[in-house]
Amino acid sequence: MVTEQNIKNILSAINEPFLKKDYISLGFFKSVSLNGNNLVVSLGISDPLNKNLEPVKTQIINSIKSNFPELTDVKIILVSEYLIIRMIKKQQYFLM
Repeated sequence: MVTEQNIKNILSAINEPFLKKDYISLGFFKSVSLNGNNLVVSLGISDPLNKNLEPVKTQIINSIKSNFPELTDVKIILVSEYLIIRMIKKQQYFLM
């Protein structure tokens, strides 16, 4: 059975490419949404200009699917932590 904690356990074994630490210890886990056999995971990233995000997304998707083969669709949404911090400091807010 897919739970938020199961997904966090998987993400704790995968490193964010720029900072070289896992997503959970960095506090980059945002949310998980399960609708039937479709899963969406939202994660923060440190560098929105990093061109090597597709391999990491693929690694995360493959890890989740190998643990939960019943899932038919897994999507990863990446949100820049850097841009959010800059917008808050400048008091610029918008909905994404």
